[in-house]
Amino acid sequence: MAKKLQLYSAYSREDVHDIFEPNTKFTPQAGSWGLHGIIGLKDNPGDYILFVTIGKKVAGHDFVEEVFDDGSFTWQSQPNNGFDHKYIKALTNHNPDMNDVYLFLRAKESDPYTYLGPLEYVTHDTDKEKPVYFMWHIMEFDLTNTMHAIPNLIIKTRSGQLVNKEDGLAEPEVVIGKLTLDSAPANRVKPQGVKSGDFSGKNVDFQGEAKKNSFKGRAGEDAVVAYEKEQLSIAGRPDLADKVIATRDTIGKTAKFDIQSYEVDGTPKYIEVKTTSGSKNNLFHISEGEVKFSENNPDHYYLYRLYNFDVKTGNGPFYIEKGPIDRSKLTATNYVM
Repeated sequence: MAKKLQLYSAYSREDVHDIFEPNTKFTPQAGSWGLHGIIGLKDNPGDYILFVTIGKKVAGHDFVEEVFDDGSFTWQSQPNNGFDHKYIKALTNHNPDMNDVYLFLRAKESDPYTYLGPLEYVTHDTDKEKPVYFMWHIMEFDLTNTMHAIPNLIIKTRSGQLVNKEDGLAEPEVVIGKLTLDSAPANRVKPQGVKSGDFSGKNVDFQGEAKKNSFKGRAGEDAVVAYEKEQLSIAGRPDLADKVIATRDTIGKTAKFDIQSYEVDGTPKYIEVKTTSGSKNNLFHISEGEVKFSENNPDHYYLYRLYNFDVKTGNGPFYIEKGPIDRSKLTATNYVM
């Protein structure tokens, strides 16, 4: 019986094959499943498996692939793959709402692979090919779980420093920093390739929204709660400041907005918080329920978009959009029948 696919669990190549293509034959050390680093799934065109061994050498090429503490991940294609290769074309146009790229990673060849979850395309180096250099975002990345599952994996910060193992395994503290209001409008764009000079990854843009239960999502919400309390206190309404709350603490996951706050005159404000480490121009996810709620409460609904958010300091810029979500700017990604 095939194993179940579970984050941070260990798998062999055959295990992964049996999960995704159980009706085909697996041959050790042969064929796509037995040898290749990237495998396209036959029954789901556009979906891929990535098998990655950190520090591996192939055909004289030393792969420099790294995992960072914010969930970004650098990866290189096979040395003979150029921009015209079918896999490269598909991956540079990857849309995580349409197709999945599953990452199985190990720190050395004698280890089993650990499943780190689906990836989303961030960018690639348009100046280099054979191999092509990619930047990905591990969408469900958790630093502590990753370090537990792959203890030999070296993880770096965005500035290039090594993550201390004891610090990485420690439960992070929520730090309330300072939010800076940005009045400039956003110009949301689809991620695309960049030239070598801009491929440092230091300003990596993540398309996906931080999940409501993720540490980053909670930190962003807490930062907005602190901001709203401060603004009301400055305006002479400490009574209203005391009533500002994060709805996860009252309604829970089913809440259609994140923060209950107030105008100075006591009028309620329903605030949806979208927090990412990427730029303000990147796309983000919003549910139909959230959109519908904004339409039902157009005079009280606010979207607070936190970007370039630093979880460690609680600092970052944000902008505000008031009123209902504009459906003309939305792209449908899910269907029901």
